[in-house]
Amino acid sequence: MEFALYTRPEGDVTILDVSGWITRGETVDAFRSALADLVLTGHTKILVNMRNVEFVDSAGIGVLVAAVTQVTCGPCGATYSNLEQKTCPECGAGMDDGHIDVNSEGGVWIPPWGSLKLLSPNKKIEDLLRLTKLHDAFEIYQEEKKAIQRFQGA
Repeated sequence: MEFALYTRPEGDVTILDVSGWITRGETVDAFRSALADLVLTGHTKILVNMRNVEFVDSAGIGVLVAAVTQVTCGPCGATYSNLEQKTCPECGAGMDDGHIDVNSEGGVWIPPWGSLKLLSPNKKIEDLLRLTKLHDAFEIYQEEKKAIQRFQGA
């Protein structure tokens, strides 16, 4: 199956339909760019539909992890994915002084820009997430309707 990305709105949720293989190179770059474009254009509720994704390599998993662990600096607005870092790489503001917004809810990182959930990853992808102990970093749903309801707090 050829790699493809499509976005579609469902109320205030943006669904990113992905198909094919997400692997190092052009496909992972396109996947990263699509997620970044959604965030930068103000989409705060993103559901990544993986129903038609056949395979994801470590680079693709890295894009997903970066998307759910982004940190935003209050003073300068820089965004980065290094949760180990205690100060902003751009302006030096610190996590200890409350200028860097890092949230965690039930063990799931909630990015300051919004929320990202996964829809219908296949068994191989779920097994990979479990094996790498990343399964708990994501809210994963098998039904689109239920995932959308969770965005609404239902």
